[in-house]
Amino acid sequence: MSLTKRQQGALVTKRKIIEAATELISENGLDAINVEDITNKAGVSKGTFYTYFKKKEEIIDVVGIGPIAKINEALETMQGGLHEKLTYFIKTYLKSVEDEGVYLTKDYMVNELSSYKKDSRYAYDEESIKAILLEAIKNKELNESCPVDDLTNMIMSMIYGISYVYVKKDGPSLTSLIEDTVVMIEHLIKEA
Repeated sequence: MSLTKRQQGALVTKRKIIEAATELISENGLDAINVEDITNKAGVSKGTFYTYFKKKEEIIDVVGIGPIAKINEALETMQGGLHEKLTYFIKTYLKSVEDEGVYLTKDYMVNELSSYKKDSRYAYDEESIKAILLEAIKNKELNESCPVDDLTNMIMSMIYGISYVYVKKDGPSLTSLIEDTVVMIEHLIKEA
């Protein structure tokens, strides 16, 4: 089913708002910008913003899931097993944290801590990791008795912990931390 011109235009407009917000939040942080800053950058009216979002803070959920959606799309067609997929997820995830910058990462984390929502970035990340582990069990790369929920929580703790350190230390390079994390998670999986 194809979209009408009006629907296509609405998608383009929403994408412009999201892109403008992403850039502004990355540069200044969510608290330092307002809806008018976003709409000016996107070239749309304030009313148009409110057509898509009830308040400025809602945009964080949409902006935050974007990189993870791209990672999941790649994982769906990726060849390889548990090691390759989990390594790809971790490296790409943490690289996206670094690319998004300190302000955007901090704002995601603050948003996540304020409430747990079924459609949040954290829930999306958690489901992504769990799907990788369940596929590994199905493919007999992990034992059926593997505690998937516990292992998922450990992996989430590591990548969110690294994200926290990144924000707390004002954006150090994550390159060495990414490699160390992959090694630690490989060890966890061998023990599972």
